[in-house]
Amino acid sequence: MKKYQVRVNGIPFEVELDLVQDDEAELPAGLPQAVASVPRSAPPPPAVAPVPRPVSPMMAAQPGQVLSPLTGALHKVLVQPGASVKRGDVLVEIEAMKMNTKVYAPSDGVVGTVHVKEGDGVQQGQLLVTLKGN
Repeated sequence: MKKYQVRVNGIPFEVELDLVQDDEAELPAGLPQAVASVPRSAPPPPAVAPVPRPVSPMMAAQPGQVLSPLTGALHKVLVQPGASVKRGDVLVEIEAMKMNTKVYAPSDGVVGTVHVKEGDGVQQGQLLVTLKGN
């Protein structure tokens, strides 16, 4: 066992290290013996489950209605009546305070009516799109 002093953010710490394996022959010149106990490669990161696409934060009282989550100007309309959409597809983008907010389909369906056009001013809670179920 060897004692070393390390500094972390300027604070000195005294540590004791045990030599687990003597890999001195494999180490580049000038590295301390304690480095031999450090794994050569990091383990692979854990598998991450896919993240579901976000859904519009404003849910309407009537099924199929997609409401504006905020007040702003309609920047883009990305769907047309008759288009099939999946839950999480972007329907429109609203610009507010120089930022674009995407409004997503809350469920699978077919676009029935688009109640707004690009450049329109919209209010929070205003009906944007009506979806019909598949």
